[in-house]
Amino acid sequence: MYVQGDFSGDDYRGNLGLRYVATDTSADYYGYIDTSKIETEKSDYSDWLPSFNLALNLSENVILRMSAAKVISRPNYTFLNPAANIPSSNSGAASINITRGSIKLDPYRATQADIGVEWYFNEESLLSATLFNKDIRSFIVPGANESRIQANGTTYIVSEPGQGLGGELQGVEAQYLSLIHI
Repeated sequence: MYVQGDFSGDDYRGNLGLRYVATDTSADYYGYIDTSKIETEKSDYSDWLPSFNLALNLSENVILRMSAAKVISRPNYTFLNPAANIPSSNSGAASINITRGSIKLDPYRATQADIGVEWYFNEESLLSATLFNKDIRSFIVPGANESRIQANGTTYIVSEPGQGLGGELQGVEAQYLSLIHI
């Protein structure tokens, strides 16, 4: 679901938006201890994602742009796939290492903002600079969760991805574009 309101005036334009995202995920897979049994995992999450964009004409050829938003990015499928990867060289071993994904992973969540200036110094040319900030709540870390399962005299060491700590990204983005006619 998404709603957006646009606004504009003589020297400005922009929008406010709000998106609601609900995700239900499930996966069927063959068990890694009893490979004849089909198992199912389910997970769900939802997010409210506001956004704001504003462009101000500082002069005929200079635009100031500002934006802010809460965003998500879903984990890639290799992190979500709960099917186990069991090395064949473990036959008869006292312990077996298993790598698998987890359907229970949350998406990457972030709050981001940027402010930039664009100078259109002729009809086909642009020079711009943008400051940006992304506050990422958590990263997905391969192998972050490890568990041990005992079955039939064998220890299964199961390694799954998990939610790691977040971080902040800040930077400057510069752009120069000029078309040359030959």
